[in-house]
Amino acid sequence: RSFNKETNFVPYSYYSKQKNNLLEFETIIYAGSLGQLFRNNISDFSNKKYLFPKTTIVKSINEKLKKLKPGKKIGITWESKRKILGSDKSINLELLKPIISIDKFCFINLQYGEKEKEISNYNKNHKNTSGLLAG
Repeated sequence: RSFNKETNFVPYSYYSKQKNNLLEFETIIYAGSLGQLFRNNISDFSNKKYLFPKTTIVKSINEKLKKLKPGKKIGITWESKRKILGSDKSINLELLKPIISIDKFCFINLQYGEKEKEISNYNKNHKNTSGLLAG
């Protein structure tokens, strides 16, 4: 939906996972560094849209969001499954209680994986009835 068929993409990790393919290049720059080279002012950004979501999914999500309590909606994740650095990027859900307890915000579970039991236990242990962390 978002990119036409004429767009030519290199297959994911084609170059980065095959060292001999990298030899084809004189210079390599990582994607995270491109912004500092090409986007230094707000005028460097066009108004062109690149991603086009499926409208039925957008409508469904908006309906779910309307049913949540009023206030800013904030999506959160708290655990990384990444083998390297995963523990450095994760936090115990209990440690987020002072933030999740702020009544003017509605926190939405964006955590991947089976977290229903963990969320249910959190909500039960903290008498959380406002629907916080409802996924």
